[in-house]
Amino acid sequence: MKEITRIHLAKTAFSVEIDAKKSLEKYLNSIQKNMHADAEAMKEIEARMVEILAERGVMKEGVISDDDVLAIKNQMGEPRDFSDDSEDSTDELTDDNEKPEKQLMRDTDGAVIGGVCAGIAAYFNINPLWVRLIAIISLFVTFGTMVLVYLAMWVSMPPAKTASDKLRMRGKPVTLAALKEASADGNSTSVCRKNSNCQNFPNILSAL
Repeated sequence: MKEITRIHLAKTAFSVEIDAKKSLEKYLNSIQKNMHADAEAMKEIEARMVEILAERGVMKEGVISDDDVLAIKNQMGEPRDFSDDSEDSTDELTDDNEKPEKQLMRDTDGAVIGGVCAGIAAYFNINPLWVRLIAIISLFVTFGTMVLVYLAMWVSMPPAKTASDKLRMRGKPVTLAALKEASADGNSTSVCRKNSNCQNFPNILSAL
């Protein structure tokens, strides 16, 4: 029987085989070194690892094996392939990844209320203003029924919380470089919202 120890990924506790832990820690250290990933980026990367483990049936308090670590590496890629000096585009797929399916989710970063219109716009890769315009026109055409449709979609569509959620919402591959870039974009948005010097474009369409 293999010796087991403990590890935490994105604040989620797992049991892990000793050899698997060493391999995973080496992989995480390599990511941080090669990609110069900050704490927020590493948090998103660990969150993606937790998702991959869940897809393999390894839930919280489950046991991570060498095969699980290998699966994580195969899906996320090697850090050296996504270093800052690399010319590879974050939109390129690795040999082990297929183009991911888009997932319809609420884009809470681009919304004032629920993020439904922003999420639909991200899914279809169009300007959110067009979706909001259609929503407002539909509100009058349907004599208010659109409000109920909007509320139903708000309840049924999950929010895009993590960087990997936001990538899947746009149909982009969840690679190390993409997670780092999404994390950086998220930090910039948060800073901008707190900074009164950020340019503001008031628009009635943003209410949806």
